[in-house]
Amino acid sequence: MTKHNFWSISIVFILFALLFTPMLVAGSLYFPYVTGKVFAFRAGVSLSLIAWLFLVLNRPEFMPKKSSIIGVSALFVVWLAIANFAGIDPASSFFSNFERMEGWFTHLYLFAYLLVISSVLRTDRMWNWFLGTSVVLANIISLVAAFGKELRTSAFLGNSTYVAVYILFNLFFVALLAYRLYQSRTRELGLKYAALSCLAASALLFVYIILRTQTRGTAIALVVSSLLFLVLMTFSHWKNKVIRFTSIGLLALVVAGAGLFWINRDSSFIQSNPLLARIATISATEGTGKARVMNWSIALEGIKENPVMGWGQENYMYVFPMFYDPGMYAQEPWFDRTHNAFLDWAIQGGIIALLLYLALFGSALVAIYKSTSLSAIEKNILVSMFVGYVIHNVFVFDNYSSYLMFFTALGLVVHHQHQSNLPRPTNPRVSQVIVAILVILTLFAGYKVIVKPYLVARGLISTVKSQNPEEVLEAYVKMFEKDTLGNFEVATRFLSEAPRYLKIENPDFRQKYMEAARKIGEQSIADAPKSVRALEFYGTFLLQTGNPKEAIAVLERAREISPDRQNNLYVLGFSYVTEKQYDKALEVFKHAYEVATENVKARNYYGAALLLTNDPKGDEFLKDYSPDDTFLISVFNSAGRYKDVAIMLEKQVASQPENYQLQVSLAVAYFKAGNKTKSVEIIRAVMAKVPGFKAQGEFFIKEVLAGKDPTK
Repeated sequence: MTKHNFWSISIVFILFALLFTPMLVAGSLYFPYVTGKVFAFRAGVSLSLIAWLFLVLNRPEFMPKKSSIIGVSALFVVWLAIANFAGIDPASSFFSNFERMEGWFTHLYLFAYLLVISSVLRTDRMWNWFLGTSVVLANIISLVAAFGKELRTSAFLGNSTYVAVYILFNLFFVALLAYRLYQSRTRELGLKYAALSCLAASALLFVYIILRTQTRGTAIALVVSSLLFLVLMTFSHWKNKVIRFTSIGLLALVVAGAGLFWINRDSSFIQSNPLLARIATISATEGTGKARVMNWSIALEGIKENPVMGWGQENYMYVFPMFYDPGMYAQEPWFDRTHNAFLDWAIQGGIIALLLYLALFGSALVAIYKSTSLSAIEKNILVSMFVGYVIHNVFVFDNYSSYLMFFTALGLVVHHQHQSNLPRPTNPRVSQVIVAILVILTLFAGYKVIVKPYLVARGLISTVKSQNPEEVLEAYVKMFEKDTLGNFEVATRFLSEAPRYLKIENPDFRQKYMEAARKIGEQSIADAPKSVRALEFYGTFLLQTGNPKEAIAVLERAREISPDRQNNLYVLGFSYVTEKQYDKALEVFKHAYEVATENVKARNYYGAALLLTNDPKGDEFLKDYSPDDTFLISVFNSAGRYKDVAIMLEKQVASQPENYQLQVSLAVAYFKAGNKTKSVEIIRAVMAKVPGFKAQGEFFIKEVLAGKDPTK
């Protein structure tokens, strides 16, 4: 085997291995459904890129094609780098976080993947095997999903939407392979038709899985792309009566089926089936549809603010609170994506990034129609696939698995572009220097965005498993000092776990933990001074650890950036209450209520603040509150409303009958409300169930009967 063959075979092996990454679930890493996949992809692309660089030194035929798709992709990556440098948080833009693992570097690796795959897979046979491997793996994922217990399946990928779009791509790969197999000439007809039967079964399974994910955007994409395919078949084969009438007939069948489904969407048959019911409940005025519309409105405000350059990748987390719609109080507290890929790119890189992203699709469609090696049916399949993906992306955002499939599809189209290869430098030494520099940069990037964050992702999981507080503290400090992607996630986990670790009896440990937490919290808001999320996390930590005055200073900074965000206002109000600045708390809670008067929690907190300022109108606002609301319980206690406290605790005890500490709290509430008999009755019931509570219970009863508060 020559060294040239070694490099090419190695590259092909790695490329095929990358198709397995969607199935990788790294249980030893933080965000196991995301991090393991992307780390493996980056490592695989790095190895294949280095091998390809050595290959092209001596084999110029493996140089990239002069492809419009590759050119647009290169411009896209370059522009994103410029937009990220000009953005609000360049570090986040370039490196991303563990939850998403995107950022600029992932797009750089995707571009490298496109370069290598389009340069090395040079024959239709290789591409058929490559797509066939993807289809086989998609079948495995689909079978696991089909037999899984999840109603909305998320097999291997961790999210039903990710499964849906991954399967959508593979459904079109099935159609392409089936057509090519049908057109192939072979004497093994039995084997041929058996393979076609397997592909047909795969197609049916894939359609079922798309529906099983209950991803409405993908379901719409499937229907529309199928209709488009039939329309294209009708006009591209107008002279062929069989194809024309078959396509028209199927088109009418699909339209009629979709129409009947929509007309009968409220029928008992559809509503009683969870799979069909979710698809039938597409609405822009309620549920997730309403949230998306409000989210898109926020995104549009952000785009208006920075229309050309955008805010940088991964920075919608800044835009969302800055232009927050108070009507989103009932939705997720944080959105880091607009749930529309096109708005995402306009936010991240401005109108130019959006145009370049659209140009990827445009250049692919032009290349498909200009190709002389694709048949009309193959062109129809590929065009429908890209249009289906566009429709899917109107409702959701991209993820690693969808990017992998998208750039694989782009690589396939580049393969069918009949363009000459880019020239190498004529001077061999220049080529060698360029290759050496690129290899060094690839290895350096690998250390920065694969090795270092991998160690942190693994370390975060180890802190969950560790039973040694000292080890946990040391691990968090070391991870944060690595200063790599995921730093914010390290900080938020460390701060959120502080109340638990600060209960440990060792005062030296508590002091060390508090000092480390303060240092990390201060650093996190120094690194991202305009991050409302970082400010909220640190402010909440300060309040929970008995530092309300400092919490107020931090949370007021968040309020300046996002004045109408209720979650921040709640914590700020709690801080003012803790400091007994009731007038300030009233002003905060009043504003939280007035920006969305339908918000029940905000209304109740406003009512509670009125009580604290001795305003009798407070009761007018206190309605339909949760019995688990600890803030309202504390307010009722402060206001001497012990009967209200008892009512809330009664409901908690009913849902947690084994929580005896809660029952003791209820007994205290009844005593303070003047009902000694009920208080003693509850304590005796606890004593009967908890033998170790006898001495404490007897003391409690003695104090109650003497009219003394047993908690003092």
